[in-house]
Amino acid sequence: HFLAVKDLVLNEEPLAIFMLETNGTVLGHRPDLCARLARSAGGRSGRVQVRICVKGTSPDSFETVTGCHGAAFYLQLQALQTLSGLGVSVRMAFMPELFAPADVEDLVCSTLADWGLARDYCEYEALERYPPVMRRLRQRGMEVEARV
Repeated sequence: HFLAVKDLVLNEEPLAIFMLETNGTVLGHRPDLCARLARSAGGRSGRVQVRICVKGTSPDSFETVTGCHGAAFYLQLQALQTLSGLGVSVRMAFMPELFAPADVEDLVCSTLADWGLARDYCEYEALERYPPVMRRLRQRGMEVEARV
């Protein structure tokens, strides 16, 4: 249904930019959706932009954070690679509070370098500490320091 929303926004507002924020697993599993996005994207500076919020630095950390099967971690990276290869403006985002900085740097540096992408394809986002989110993280064995 996000493709229908995208079409509605872009058809109604000629100057609008459609920003899709996703964990990327569906797009990684369905390259046909990536191709459909790319057809109306208008290139890297175009009207469709995708931000993939990567929820792990490995299959194990992905499973801990999300509760989903760890193999789905690679779907996020597949979406990033597919969209980038199709010329869609795409960025990778992380919550640094959840992962060791060295793990994030290793993944970001190796992944982006392998695909010939600049480091500015990665950005950081703050963890929203909603009580249910924090409760789920604690249940999965993750302790996140409180903000000062």
